[in-house]
Amino acid sequence: MMPKLPGGSPEPAFRRPDLSRRLNRSRILLAIRRHAPVTRQGLEQITGLAAGTVQVIVDELLAEGLLVAARVPAAGASGRGRPRLLLELNSRAALIAGVGVFGPDRMQFEIADLGGGRIAALESSTPLPGSGPALADAIAGGLDQLAGQAGVAIGDLAGVGVGLPGLVDSVSGVVRWAPGIVAESYPLADVLQARLGVPVNVDNTANVAARAEYWFSEPRTDDFAVVLVGQGVGMGFYVAGALVTGPAGMAGEIGHMKMGLNSPIRCVCGAWDCVTAHVSQASIVRQGLGLGFEGRPDNWRAATNEVLARAQSGDPRITAILDGAAGVLGKAVANVATLIGPARIVIQFEAGVMAGLMGPALTRAFEAQVLPQIRERTELVLRPGLSSLGHGAAAFALERIYAGPQI
Repeated sequence: MMPKLPGGSPEPAFRRPDLSRRLNRSRILLAIRRHAPVTRQGLEQITGLAAGTVQVIVDELLAEGLLVAARVPAAGASGRGRPRLLLELNSRAALIAGVGVFGPDRMQFEIADLGGGRIAALESSTPLPGSGPALADAIAGGLDQLAGQAGVAIGDLAGVGVGLPGLVDSVSGVVRWAPGIVAESYPLADVLQARLGVPVNVDNTANVAARAEYWFSEPRTDDFAVVLVGQGVGMGFYVAGALVTGPAGMAGEIGHMKMGLNSPIRCVCGAWDCVTAHVSQASIVRQGLGLGFEGRPDNWRAATNEVLARAQSGDPRITAILDGAAGVLGKAVANVATLIGPARIVIQFEAGVMAGLMGPALTRAFEAQVLPQIRERTELVLRPGLSSLGHGAAAFALERIYAGPQI
């Protein structure tokens, strides 16, 4: 079993002296995952690393049990020379768990192997009381239930990744603000790590979704952004194969970018004119039902279904609200394309029908606001559903293993 890794990072990665070794290790493991079975010579070509560097890291990974190797005859007609080693991941060398928190009444749990393959999964719709301790209880209880189903001891997991909507300091694992889920700043990673006895890392759902895109989507790209539209609006993005989180782990907060519309719609953060105030499911439901900023339907899921059903039936008032939201989101995403130049922007909608309802107006707004030279190099993808959150949270734990022990 993989040795336990310390949870969380004590400081930003760029300040740690072992960064080069960790990056090289990660590059080699990712190359093996994508191209296995592969020889050391093949790794040199794929990664561009020197033969000596590849040799040292591969030997280290073999010693840790993360790789398996098969000897095959030397290449060439005569078959003479030293046998070659074909390297593959030892998928069962480590098991990790992921928890995706969609909102106050929906969580997704998953256990995966070192290659990212799903071992077991479950979903919970138990409402959360809205406090840090209650959230920790719900996560620990769900993991215990899933581990029992999979026949795995919690203590045998190499790590746990958690994603939830809101402002999360991914460096410390502290949830700073998560409306409807955690009412106060709460050290979720430390609490869960002490309770479970395994490393725990916490991030927001947008970064978790970006990890799922990076690790599991095809075709792969190293430069992209993922925008989530649910009860709030968030974004995670990769540049040159690295997730950009900022020194406090809170970069990419597109939901609180101001749009300059002088809008009377107030955001859950208390400010005016945020993207979230125009685009989130919660805002659309409030507008659709004629509720004010403080208004709350008795059942959010039922209210959302009612408003979207009216839109599907052609209700002109709801259609106008959705078209307005699509225009705001298209402009915001155009700004993302202009600022960071991703090859792909993926917009995921928790309520899947919103992708179809908002798609045409969103695309028109995006194309009208971005330079043609940028537009032709940016793939815009609208994707219904957020089914990959548990898998992305598992990839968060997987990332820590691929990067090697942290110092």
